[in-house]
Amino acid sequence: MHASVDACVGCRGGHRHRVGVVPLARRALVADARKVNGLTAGQIAAGIQGRVSVKTGVWSVGTNSDASVGVHCDPGTKPLSGGYLNTTGAPTPAVVPAASWPASDSWVFDFFNVNTSRGASGLLYVVCLG
Repeated sequence: MHASVDACVGCRGGHRHRVGVVPLARRALVADARKVNGLTAGQIAAGIQGRVSVKTGVWSVGTNSDASVGVHCDPGTKPLSGGYLNTTGAPTPAVVPAASWPASDSWVFDFFNVNTSRGASGLLYVVCLG
């Protein structure tokens, strides 16, 4: 639902007079913007805070090869997002994250190491909600 914030009244002859949204519509827009399903942002954050966890794992890829690796959430929780960190050090092998996706209870990564003389490794992260 959209509401006009202002309207042009008497726009003839180069004179413009602006009229604001009626007070009742303005209150309705502000009330809707401050609540979701009757809850404020603070109430939503407080409800989620104890339900979010971060799990970590490790990954490794040999020279000139690929690997699919993942990190699991606790039973009864679902993955929201994931990330990785290459901890191999300098000179860092050319590791390409070919794909990243949520599975039913984990976050999965598909890595490819194009370096022909050195393997790579690092950390995995998954943010879980339960």
